[in-house]
Amino acid sequence: MTNKLIISQKSIRKTSAFCIFLSMLFHLMFFPFYALAATHSDTFTRTNNNDLGTNYDVSSGSVRLGISGNEVRCSALDVSCDELINTPSIGAPQYSQITVKSWPASNFAMVGAATRYSSSATQGYVIYAKSDVDTLAIYDAAAAADVASVTQTVSANDLLTITSRGSTHAGFQNGVFRVGGSDSTTASGQPGLFVYASTAAGVANVEIDDFNAGDLPISTPTAGTEAAAASGDLTLNAPSSPSTNDLWIAVIHSSDQVTHTL
Repeated sequence: MTNKLIISQKSIRKTSAFCIFLSMLFHLMFFPFYALAATHSDTFTRTNNNDLGTNYDVSSGSVRLGISGNEVRCSALDVSCDELINTPSIGAPQYSQITVKSWPASNFAMVGAATRYSSSATQGYVIYAKSDVDTLAIYDAAAAADVASVTQTVSANDLLTITSRGSTHAGFQNGVFRVGGSDSTTASGQPGLFVYASTAAGVANVEIDDFNAGDLPISTPTAGTEAAAASGDLTLNAPSSPSTNDLWIAVIHSSDQVTHTL
């Protein structure tokens, strides 16, 4: 009897391990985005340098950013300072976010977070704040023109975020949507960050920090509710801003034993 009991325990352990393996395999097969999503985070807490480090490249046509006092600033005045991450590789649907740190009250300066930057071509989309005229805009670097802009005051410690999915680009301030538009000029690239300090503003007064970027998560809009238990008809609410190549998944959980239709 003892031997049989030991064998049964081993069988249970093997069965449990196999079930766990199948669960992990199912997750990887059917939800690869969450399993393989790439992200990047940097607080720039390191020695002062006129370079952000080996994980960054200068955006085409720009000059380097530097680190001073654990914050990011332009390495020169009156020029565009842009860099992008070179690892990990980020997919076309992506986000980029920066924290505004030092910010001039009136003198001309700009800071921003970018998607789809490149070190070999002038391209990408940037949500940028402009201090002298209280502007928040999304800029298309390849076309050298704004996709959209609004009048909006930006302050120190604000979070600026841009998302790019397909041809749809959206800008947020502290998690609140502020500006957005559609443009298909650039389809892929890497997230990055941007600073411009005028002579009047000075490099020390235009700084950013806490850079976060990565693959854009799959959106999960709320589904509709059952119209009637007797009919089982369902109406689903579509996302408010659907984009080309979006994948919509409808999941129905029911306990009333009624045939459901979509």
